[in-house]
Amino acid sequence: KHRLDAAAVVRSKRQKTSALPTGGLGVALKNLDDKTDNLMADDEVTHISALSTWTIATGAAGTLPSFDRVRKLWNSPLDSHKEVCAVLTAITEVIKSQGEEESPIAYFAALLTALETASITEQQTAISYLLSLVIPTVPQNILRAKFAPSSKLLFSVLEGQSNKEVSVALVRALLSSISHLLVQQDPAIWTEPSVLHMLQYLVQFVFHVKPKIRHAAQRSLAQLSKDVPTACAIVLRSCVGKLDCYTGSKEAQVTLHTISFIRYILPHSTEADLRTGIESILRVVTLRHTKVTSAALQALCSVFKQETLITGEMQGQILMSLYSNKPANLDHPITTVWLEALSSGYTRLAKVEPKLGIIMAHSLFSICTESVLSKNSDIVQISLVSLEEFCVTNLP
Repeated sequence: KHRLDAAAVVRSKRQKTSALPTGGLGVALKNLDDKTDNLMADDEVTHISALSTWTIATGAAGTLPSFDRVRKLWNSPLDSHKEVCAVLTAITEVIKSQGEEESPIAYFAALLTALETASITEQQTAISYLLSLVIPTVPQNILRAKFAPSSKLLFSVLEGQSNKEVSVALVRALLSSISHLLVQQDPAIWTEPSVLHMLQYLVQFVFHVKPKIRHAAQRSLAQLSKDVPTACAIVLRSCVGKLDCYTGSKEAQVTLHTISFIRYILPHSTEADLRTGIESILRVVTLRHTKVTSAALQALCSVFKQETLITGEMQGQILMSLYSNKPANLDHPITTVWLEALSSGYTRLAKVEPKLGIIMAHSLFSICTESVLSKNSDIVQISLVSLEEFCVTNLP
C-alpha cells in the first residue's frame, strides 16, 4: 500500500552559487567547501523513482553513524517511518550517483536542497527529522557559512505550520535543527535584528498547547540559553513577561508552563537577570494559587541546588521573602513544598556564606520544630529530613 516518491533532490547541472537564498550576516559563501557548493547549487530538480520494496540492499540507507536509529526503523509498519527510510535511501543514492563521499556535509547539503523542493508535510517531516540527526555532526565553519540560507529555509517551513494543522514531528525536528544552528554561530550575529526576531519566534513554542512541541522547544532553548548569553537574556525576559502578567486567576496553564521552563534558564543568567527572574517567581508565590505556588516553590528549590550567581545577600533576601509567605495552615499540603524550598535555600546560603547561613539557620530549626507537630505525616517527614540534611551538610 505504501509507496512514496523520495524527496526532490538536485541532479545534473552544477553551478557555483547556492540554490538557497543567500546574503545577510556578512556570510561569504564563496569561501565554502566545494562539495557543499556542488550539492546545494543545482537548480534542476527531479523526483527519484518511488520505492516499491522495503527489502533494501545493505548500505542503501547510508553508512553515517548519525542514521543508526533510522536503520532500526527499516521494517517498521508505520508510514512515517517508511517515509524517513525512503527519503534517506533517495538522498544516499543521489550523493553516490554524483560521485560524492557520504559525509555530514554532503547529507546536510542534500537534505536542505530536498527540503527546499518538498511541498508535502510528510516529506518535509521526514527530511527535517534526518536533518536534525545529521546537523550536530556538521563542521562549525560550514554551519556558519551557510547560516543565512539554511536558517531562512528552516524558518520558512516552520512558519508555514502556523496556518495549518500543526505537524508535531515536523515542528520538533525543525526546533532541534534551528537551535543547533544558532548555537554554532559567531556571537557577533546576536546583534542582527533578523536573528533576534528568529529567537523571539522560537520562544512562543515554549508555551505551546501541545506538550511534545512545548517540551521540544524548552529543551532546545534551554541548551541555547546555556551556550549563548544573549539568547539567555532574551528568553528569560520573555518568561518574566509571562509571569508578570499572571494575576492569580484560575487560567494558569501558561504560567505553569513558564515556571517549569524558567528553572532551566536562571542558572545561566547574569546576576541582574537572575534577581529579576527570582523576584517574578516570588511574586507568583504571594498570589497563593495552590498549583502555581507549588510549581514556583519547586522551581526555586531546583535553582538553589544548581550553580548560579546568587550571592549570599540575595539568598538571604529570598529566604526572608519565603518565610514571609509561610502557609497559614501548616497542615496544608503546600507546606511540604515550601519546607523543601526553605531547606534548600538555607543549605545554599550556608554554602555561599557559611557564617550567615549558620546565624540564620535558627529560623529553619524553628519552622521544622513547629512542623513536626503537624497531623500530616508527609510534613512531619520532610521536617525531620530537612533538619537532618542541614545539620549533616553544614554543621561542623
